Formats: sequence, structure tokens, C-alpha cells
Amino acid sequence: MKRERLEKIIAQELPGHRLSSSEMADSSTTHVKPEASTPELDDILEQIEGGGAPADASPKTAAKKVSGESLDDSIELVERADPADPLNRANRPKAKVISPEGKIIGSQG
Repeated sequence: MKRERLEKIIAQELPGHRLSSSEMADSSTTHVKPEASTPELDDILEQIEGGGAPADASPKTAAKKVSGESLDDSIELVERADPADPLNRANRPKAKVISPEGKIIGSQG
């Protein structure tokens, strides 16, 4: 989502807050190997739905199919617009999950 749209959503959904200027760590560079006992995605899909993923499905598409969640959700850092004490834990940036429809669907803290 564009920053202007995110700012508009934050102003509407969380009055008195703004997008943080802090950057979140990029998780795309972190890759963790699955454990040896981790089942294959097609096996999990078969247990859940009675059938595997289509041949042309990518792991992300299959994961979306299993979880029912949109891959377009955005995680953004939000902070108070005028913090009284920046060292107070309550005034530190918090992560908010924003849906493509412009609603806050999850939050940290």
C-alpha cells in the first residue's frame, strides 16, 4: 500500500497516532530450514481438504488456500502522534496489521 493511503487509514482507525518513521527488520532475508520431521505442504493440504495443491500452485498460493488469509495484508509500525514521554514503553511504536480493505485487523500491544 502507498504511504498516503496508510496514513489515511491510521488517522481514521487510530486517532492520535501516526505511521512510525522507524523501519521494521526485513524478514525476507531470513530463511530457516524446515525440520526433518516437517510434513510436505501437499500432505497437509490432503489431510485438510482431501486433495493436494494444483500442479501450478506456488507454496504461497497453497498457504493462502489453507489459511484463508490474504497475502496483501500490510504490517506497519504505528506510534502516538505526540508522546508525553518517549522512554515510556506505551509510547514506543507498535505493529499493526492492515487489511487491503483498509481496516486494522491485528495489533501488537
